[in-house]
Amino acid sequence: MSKAQSKSPFLSLPMIIILVAFVISMIVGVLMYSGQGNGQVRERLESLGFYLFAQPRVLSDVPLNNLNGETKPFVDHLQGWRLVNFGYMFCPDVCPINLALLNTMKVEWEQQEATAPLNVMHITFDPERDTPKLLGDYLDYMNPSFYGLTGELADIRRITQQFNMVFIHEEPDENGHYFITHSDSMALVNPEGQYVGLFKSPYNQEKMIQALNILLNNQ
Repeated sequence: MSKAQSKSPFLSLPMIIILVAFVISMIVGVLMYSGQGNGQVRERLESLGFYLFAQPRVLSDVPLNNLNGETKPFVDHLQGWRLVNFGYMFCPDVCPINLALLNTMKVEWEQQEATAPLNVMHITFDPERDTPKLLGDYLDYMNPSFYGLTGELADIRRITQQFNMVFIHEEPDENGHYFITHSDSMALVNPEGQYVGLFKSPYNQEKMIQALNILLNNQ
């Protein structure tokens, strides 16, 4: 009587190949789905005026002063999500309009239920005229929760360049008054201190709220 052959505990080569091909196809499918999902989110955000980077950008250490005179790297000022605005007090139009928009948007944001905290930061282009006392009074008038930053002009240029902002101090008139020509956008910084994207003007409050809900609250 012949002995029954025992089955090998190992998979055959064809079975291994099939399993490997199946695993690879699953991984590729997940990656494609994830990329498609990210692309759809990015398109949705762009329709709302927010431009999300493919990868968050690490900000280099730039020392800035808050309005209490504390000097530390930008990323160490406040925690959590930060919406970063730029401007100067002598700006005749865009800057106060943007701050007024941010005030009403901040109020609406805080009235929502179950929302992640949102900090609004304001960096001056004009540290010589925007003294901590004047800038503090100005921001308190706009919204007492706004967090102002100033510093050396060279350091302000360094941080604004990282945020894709450009500003130029024009020649002063006979009275020493000057304007500052500047670009107009608002940067979003995540809780890890990384620059994730920006809003471009013209701004729409409701669209900005919708975009922030997608980014901060996964809505």
